[in-house]
Amino acid sequence: MRGEGLDLYQYESDTELIHKINSMELKAWIANLHFIRKELSKIIEICVQQFKEKSSFIEVGKKFEKKEVENENILKALNGYSNNRSIISECDNLHCDMAFIREHEMYRKSYVYHLEKYWNLKEDFYNRLKDSLVG
Repeated sequence: MRGEGLDLYQYESDTELIHKINSMELKAWIANLHFIRKELSKIIEICVQQFKEKSSFIEVGKKFEKKEVENENILKALNGYSNNRSIISECDNLHCDMAFIREHEMYRKSYVYHLEKYWNLKEDFYNRLKDSLVG
């Protein structure tokens, strides 16, 4: 996050600092999902165009298409969540702050789960690619 210095002393409370860090993390997630969107498009194109005769690549291509839909759904949810975070400054009690923190943790788990599944799918794709080039 270039240009977004994190001066720990400018925050009045630990809760404000947590909200700032969570906001920065959310921006990084969204940027990463935009990159994954581009990457998925290219991988799907490779599966469809270059390996249209190989059933194993057709199968994995369909999995990537499903992952593309999931990526868009998570991206949409995170963008909506990002817009809702604009009211954090209106929180005037710990209950409100904790609701935002719990919500962030829920989105973090969803994001990490999505990434892990995506990485596993890419690993499967690269293994198939390696096998098709070697054998």
